[in-house]
Amino acid sequence: MQSEVRLGPVGASTATATATVQNAAVVVVVAAVVRAAAAPLGGQNRSSPTVDRPDSRLLREKMNVRPVASSFWRSARRLTVAPLTRSALSPPAAAFHQSRPVRSEGAKDGPILSSQPPRKTKRAKAVEFSVDRSNLYQFAPPQDDPALPKVAKEAPTPLAKDLLSYIKLKGPVTLHDFMSQAANHLVHGYYQAPTEKIGARGDFVTAPELSQLFGEMVGLYCVLQWQKMGSPARLQLIECGPGKGTLMADVLRVSRRFPRFAAAVRVHFVELSQNLRSRQWATLQALQSEQPPAAAAAAAAAAVDAEAQAPPPRIEDNEPRALRLAADAPEVAVSWHSFLSQVPGAEATGAAEACVVIGQEFLDAFPVHQFAYTDKGWRERLVDIDASQTSPLHFRFVLSPNETPAIKSLLSTGHTAALFRSGGVFVQGLPDKSAKAAGRGARQPATSGGYLVDAAGQPLHQQTPSAATSPLRAGDGLEIAPLALATVEDIARRLARAPAHSAALLIDYGEDFTQEDSLRAFLNHRQVHALSQPGVADVTADVDFRQCRRVVEKVNEDEAKKREARLKLGQADAAAPRSLVVPPLQTQGEFLMALGIVRRVQRLIDEPSTTEEAANQLFASLKMLVDPAQMGKRFKVMQIETVVASASEPQPQPPQP
Repeated sequence: MQSEVRLGPVGASTATATATVQNAAVVVVVAAVVRAAAAPLGGQNRSSPTVDRPDSRLLREKMNVRPVASSFWRSARRLTVAPLTRSALSPPAAAFHQSRPVRSEGAKDGPILSSQPPRKTKRAKAVEFSVDRSNLYQFAPPQDDPALPKVAKEAPTPLAKDLLSYIKLKGPVTLHDFMSQAANHLVHGYYQAPTEKIGARGDFVTAPELSQLFGEMVGLYCVLQWQKMGSPARLQLIECGPGKGTLMADVLRVSRRFPRFAAAVRVHFVELSQNLRSRQWATLQALQSEQPPAAAAAAAAAAVDAEAQAPPPRIEDNEPRALRLAADAPEVAVSWHSFLSQVPGAEATGAAEACVVIGQEFLDAFPVHQFAYTDKGWRERLVDIDASQTSPLHFRFVLSPNETPAIKSLLSTGHTAALFRSGGVFVQGLPDKSAKAAGRGARQPATSGGYLVDAAGQPLHQQTPSAATSPLRAGDGLEIAPLALATVEDIARRLARAPAHSAALLIDYGEDFTQEDSLRAFLNHRQVHALSQPGVADVTADVDFRQCRRVVEKVNEDEAKKREARLKLGQADAAAPRSLVVPPLQTQGEFLMALGIVRRVQRLIDEPSTTEEAANQLFASLKMLVDPAQMGKRFKVMQIETVVASASEPQPQPPQP
């Protein structure tokens, strides 16, 4: 029996083609084979009662089944099938079959097989339908430019092979997903590999690796914040993305000069990579053995080399390890966590201890979404396969044909997401490309389906502008890192719920405005294409400190509303009201000089034991850290502090009944 489905020619807008579907007669044949095996030739089966078996030829005629080769029947009839009786079933199955018997009549405990032929089916009529393919979108393959020479493709990394297979099957992926896999793929991710990443043997260098001076100034900042808190007996030092652990080692080295501070400290690392966890613990152990910084770095590097031969034991979450900074000093507990929310004290009822959160070159590692404005509205930048012969890369950038979920959630028509709203006003201005190229840094007003604002973030109109008055032009873009902003929100909420003064220090490269495209990658201290060598190169993007600051302001507003709601219900807060303060954004040079890094270098140079070579090295490190032409201006410092209302200030009281 056959049923026909007709379709038009392939490639047409409304097309048909002809296909033949074979009826499921095979099921009937298999059922007949099983029944034949249950009652073999030669008489009655002695191990089970006889089952009535209809004549197979008659059954085929009734069902219009095409005859099967006799050799198949001969081989099938030689099969022996153990009878499946009700006693062999589990109690639930036996109860089910008892309520719905399917065995043949007259057999009390026979095989559970139906002796009745299947119902006769009607012949299906031919169905004709068409498919409209006019709106289906296919990404056009890249066209080779005849003027460009052909180049060989770079060797694909293991992660590139996985991504190529995935994109071939599912289509282009968002840049956000591409960066997520490149950084934290469980097997082939950049931060999961046991290779050296930071320092001379790695792909990039950070301020703590350049000089011990940077870590000393951060350690001094932590001591000053601890004193502002009233020198509590317990203090959480939380570092997010600690790298090799060099910064925390320098902070703890400074704490030796402040015994009460060292006794109060509890160290918490927020780190996903097991390889980096082992490296961080090796760095702290070198500090424990009183090794100088150079020797400690060499010992940590040797630990990395040994790790390739025999991986160290895993460092699990929330399992503290003891570290003794001095022979007569108490032990410092060091713990690791995969996420900030796992650090003790993140419960909604409030943190148990005051804390200082440190994030140095941490937020730049989060993936970003990139959007481009077109004549059809916002479109997202995707990553597709590049099969051309004129590019050495295996991937290329394409624009989504329609709105993506990220566009709808972050840049949807008529509003923006909560992370990009401030009183209902979209606060992003797009940089003018011509002025930016000229070095003037002028900025143009912008909209995102919300309200029009000027370069200072002030609304120009109270209604959504029409497309005719919108200053957006085709080619304008936005770069958004929602996970980075969500992390800043988590940090802010932790500080807002702390029982006493707490602080956060975020140091990273970025700007005080949203950029169009700051994506780049580094490999062996060279900048490479962002899509090159995924999983091997370090992919990064600038931090949007303006939006980070507005996230903190939003947390302030939410916490204030919660306090007002509790007061209306007659629930007075036991602790004094707290609010978060974000001081003006500083450059790294301004921050370090305010802490006295210049005086520290002068004092070290004036020491009699300092050689001329050491003095030159100190001066070079100082210049690298604070010079605006180097790291001094490129890196920004964002501070978040908790301000607790004093007892002398009038506090709101719950309403009296």
